[in-house]
Amino acid sequence: RLVYSTCTINRKENERMVDYLLSHHPEWELDSTPFAQLGLKDGGRGYVQLIDSHLGSDAFFISCFQRKG
Repeated sequence: RLVYSTCTINRKENERMVDYLLSHHPEWELDSTPFAQLGLKDGGRGYVQLIDSHLGSDAFFISCFQRKG
């Protein structure tokens, strides 16, 4: 597994980086399993964005990848 996380809600730094990684490294795919295990709803996307009102935390973006196969 590979986790990419930032402490920002900037789409360029978050979702666009996920898109870039997937388009340049087809051997990886998003994995929503860890978020389901934590009870976080990611809609099956493989990433979540936490805003400071969630879980009493700061803003975070967290994505999880796994190698295909």
